[in-house]
Amino acid sequence: MALKAVALDVTNTAGTLSGKITDKNISELRVTGTMNATDFFFITDNLHQLTSIDLSGVTVLDCQISGMRYFMSEFAADELPPVALGGMKLTSVVLPQDLKSIGKGALAGCDRLTSIALPASLEQIGDYAFAGCAALSQVVLPASVTAVGTGAFMRCSALESLTVAAGSKLAQVGDMALMDCPALRTLELGTSLQSMGERVLAGSGLREIDLTRNSNLKSIGDWAMVLTQVEQAAMPAGLTSLGVGAFLYDSQLTAIDLGNKLTNISDYLFAGTGLTGELMLPPVKGIGDYAFYNVTSLSAVTLPASLTWLGDSAMAGMTAMTALTSRAVEVPDLGQNVWAGVDQPSVLLSVPISSYRSYKDADQWREFMIKNAGVLGDVNADGEVNLADINALIDIILTGRGSEDTMARADVNADGEINVADINFLINLIMKGDGAASLRSSRKAKRHG
Repeated sequence: MALKAVALDVTNTAGTLSGKITDKNISELRVTGTMNATDFFFITDNLHQLTSIDLSGVTVLDCQISGMRYFMSEFAADELPPVALGGMKLTSVVLPQDLKSIGKGALAGCDRLTSIALPASLEQIGDYAFAGCAALSQVVLPASVTAVGTGAFMRCSALESLTVAAGSKLAQVGDMALMDCPALRTLELGTSLQSMGERVLAGSGLREIDLTRNSNLKSIGDWAMVLTQVEQAAMPAGLTSLGVGAFLYDSQLTAIDLGNKLTNISDYLFAGTGLTGELMLPPVKGIGDYAFYNVTSLSAVTLPASLTWLGDSAMAGMTAMTALTSRAVEVPDLGQNVWAGVDQPSVLLSVPISSYRSYKDADQWREFMIKNAGVLGDVNADGEVNLADINALIDIILTGRGSEDTMARADVNADGEINVADINFLINLIMKGDGAASLRSSRKAKRHG
């Protein structure tokens, strides 16, 4: 009795593979020569027992087919065609050495594939290319890859590590690219990365996200890390946009570094997280609706001088808050119920000296226990009112330079101008000891709560 063939080597000319394989029960296949989309579709449609395929010696040619396949009739050269090997029982795949692109869903659903070596020529990984490859544990992207498509590795439930080779050109990681990868622990995307899409890491298993080395990363999409187990996160210094709800319900998140270029704190950004201790926000203009909703462990927040508005319920439910500092000279506009559920009368609100009365008169703000964030006449903010403050004030008058807080302290007489009148006022304070008295009163208030 003849033994059943399980392995086959074929030298192929593009479009002829169906005529060269008579046993459709083969489990191993090695092809050399040329192939096109029709050859791949023959494999997918007929070789259901195939577990290993070696295409290292193949060049993929373009082709046009009659009718439509996956809503397409034209297929590019040097690309693994869309859904080319999708859903097969493959445990081993060797891709063509000159491959430039992996098409949409090309290996999706290959749930027995444990590893994949991507060729050094590869430039694009298409949408859902490896989606549902549930046994895939590690992926190294070659330096040549510039873009990873939507859902490219989503639901790869065994994926522990995704890294890039040295000199990586990776610039874009698409929406949901690593969504629902609960085993993911290691992520390294290189210094060329510019953007990460929506829900890109939603439901992933990362415990720490450190993107500080991704110095060109400017944008991270909405819901990017929602429902992850991340405990600490650090954003790159130059990040300008962090999407809506990016850390929503990440209850294990206790610490975050946001860099210093964010323009706004987005809606729902930290709602339901475990942030604790003190948080100093970068120079953002606004804090969105529900941004810190039910962040119940954060005790102190410093709002930047640049802040102009806080959205609806932005800090509602922050029941552990004991101190709030606003460095904004002009009182920021507020949405509705910004601090709902917060015991505002027991929270110490520190504000610029020149803005004390404005905060005391403002809706919602007035509910806090408000104090000046400084001592009258303490221009250099060293805790003392003396000759050094006169020198600091003279420097400010001569140069016209200083932060908003510094300029507020320099306007000692609170007339809206910084000039010789402030010097005279400050001299009188020092001579009378009023500044020192204010300082003693401030310290006494701190000692007695």
